[in-house]
Amino acid sequence: MDLSRIVRKIKGICALVRVEITFLVTPFAIIVPFMALNEFPDLKKMICLFIASTVGFYCGNIFNGFADMDIDKDNPRTSGRPMVMQSVSKKEAIALIGLSGLIIVFCTWMIDWFFLFLLPIPMVISLVYSLTKRVTWLCHFILATVQAMIPVAAWLIFRSIWDFEWILIGGSVFLWAAAFELLYSIQDVEYDRSVNLHSVPVRFGVKNTILMSLAMHILSLIFLFLFAYFVKAGIFFYVGCAIGALMFAYEFICVLKNSSGILARVLAINQLYNIELMVFAVLDFYYR
Repeated sequence: MDLSRIVRKIKGICALVRVEITFLVTPFAIIVPFMALNEFPDLKKMICLFIASTVGFYCGNIFNGFADMDIDKDNPRTSGRPMVMQSVSKKEAIALIGLSGLIIVFCTWMIDWFFLFLLPIPMVISLVYSLTKRVTWLCHFILATVQAMIPVAAWLIFRSIWDFEWILIGGSVFLWAAAFELLYSIQDVEYDRSVNLHSVPVRFGVKNTILMSLAMHILSLIFLFLFAYFVKAGIFFYVGCAIGALMFAYEFICVLKNSSGILARVLAINQLYNIELMVFAVLDFYYR
């Protein structure tokens, strides 16, 4: 295999796993340990959790591309995806899913062998999500559940199930992820309706979807501020939360104005939200 084919293959795999939006989900693997503890988190556990979360995100995207080939090829927005264009073959996708699973199992074992017993829960839900849009408009909330498992897992690893703060941060991420997914799904409403796929915009309409997303963003921020209060966060984390609120306000101003390139902007805003919250969480730890 010549160098140009290797480069094309790497580009295809990166597009399939969606490397460019890695930080849409993984920062909470860093945020929670720093907010949960008064001492520097166990570095090995934190790195393993970050790797497992990232690879889990990639694995879900690979399976989604594999399962949705028949849908993606007819959707103008997704017709250029790697599995459709055959820049990544089915056999390669299956091999990547298997490799991802091995990495996740290894990282989980390195954290604590006990969590291997819980690992099938997020892995199964993550893979099942790709099939749910065929049967229920609740598919967005199933994906949000997977994303919310990252901060919940982080809290359970570094603290205890007997605390209640994991409910607050898990609830915040669930509501934020669901709100984002609702907005993002609007772009496919016409295609989904034409092929009988299920989604909130198809079921309730675009305007109601925007209102539901707005309500969940607000609830997400309430949960986040409550989390900050109960973990006795310092000023830096509150500043991060406030900046997040301003980012969401700007997001909905753009949505209501129906600005051009709005969906790309929504994606960027939500990824930046996680990154800035991670930065302020680390600053808060050092200056608390």
